[in-house]
Amino acid sequence: MNSRRHNVSDDPQTIRRRSSRLSADELLLNIPIDLIMDIFSRLPLQSIARCHCVSKRWASILRRPDFSELFFTKSLASRKLLFACQKKSKVLAMTKQDDRVDEHQVLTLRENGNLAWRRIECSIPHSFPRRNCICISGVLYYASKAPNGDYLIVCFDVRFEKYSFVKAMKSVVPPAVLVDYKGKLASLMAQPDPDFISETSTSFEVRILEDPEKHEWSKRIFKLPPMWKDVVAGEDLFFEGVTTTNEIVLTSNSSTELFHVYYYNFDKETITRVEIQGMRAFERGSRVLTFLNHVEDVKLM
Repeated sequence: MNSRRHNVSDDPQTIRRRSSRLSADELLLNIPIDLIMDIFSRLPLQSIARCHCVSKRWASILRRPDFSELFFTKSLASRKLLFACQKKSKVLAMTKQDDRVDEHQVLTLRENGNLAWRRIECSIPHSFPRRNCICISGVLYYASKAPNGDYLIVCFDVRFEKYSFVKAMKSVVPPAVLVDYKGKLASLMAQPDPDFISETSTSFEVRILEDPEKHEWSKRIFKLPPMWKDVVAGEDLFFEGVTTTNEIVLTSNSSTELFHVYYYNFDKETITRVEIQGMRAFERGSRVLTFLNHVEDVKLM
C-alpha cells in the first residue's frame, strides 16, 4: 500500500525558509513592545494601514490606544501642510450694512441634517473683518474697529456662542496677520514694509496677547538672519501662520513654476526653504491657500 504524502517537501531550501520564518516570529516576540511601537510610529500612515494586514499580532499592536497616542504625538510635531479646507461643526455668519456688522447668526452642522440659524447678541457694533481670522482653543479671533475708531480684537467663543473684546493697537490689525503663538493670540508684521516680507525686509514685529481680561500685550522684534536676502531671492512673501514646532510659515500666495514654502524658526532664528512640487499643474498666478498643522491620526483607519 502506498502511503499518502501530506504537503511535505523534501526540498532543503523549502525547509530552511520555513525554519527562518519561525525564528523571525520568535525574535519578534522577544522585542520589547515599546521598541516595536516606536519603530511602527516612524512609518507613514499608508504603511501603517498595510501593516494591519500582515498578522493578527501586528494588527493588535497597531490598534493599541497607547500606540495611537504615540503616532498622533509624533505626527503633531512634524512639519505638515494641507492645501485644503476642513469642515467645521459651526458656521458664524455676519451680515453688514455700511461696512458695519449688523447681525450675527450661528448655524450648527449636524449629521441628522437638521439645520437651524440662531441669532447671537453682540454688545459692541464693529467693522466687518477683512483679513484673516484664527481659532485658538475654541475661540475665534479677528481684528476690527469700534464706532469711535478704536482698534479691537473680537473674540467669539464657539462653544458658548458669546462675544468678548480686547483693546488693540494699530500694529495688530491688518496688514498684520493674526497667528497662534504657543497657544496665545499674536500678530506678525514685517518691517519696514508691513504689507509683505521680501529680501529688503530687515525684521518683523510680534505682539502677543498675554492677558485678554487686562488687555495686556507684549512686544518682540525678531531680526532676519544675514542669509535672508539670498534665500528669498526676490520673492514677495506673506505670513501664513505659526506651526506647532514654533516656526513661522511664509509663502508667495500664488502659484509659480517654482513654488517655495519658507520656515522661520523663532528659537534658532534660522530660515529654511522648501520647494513644493506639482504646482506647475495649476494656472500661473492662481491663488494658493495654505493650511497649517495638518495631523494624521491612525484612529481614523
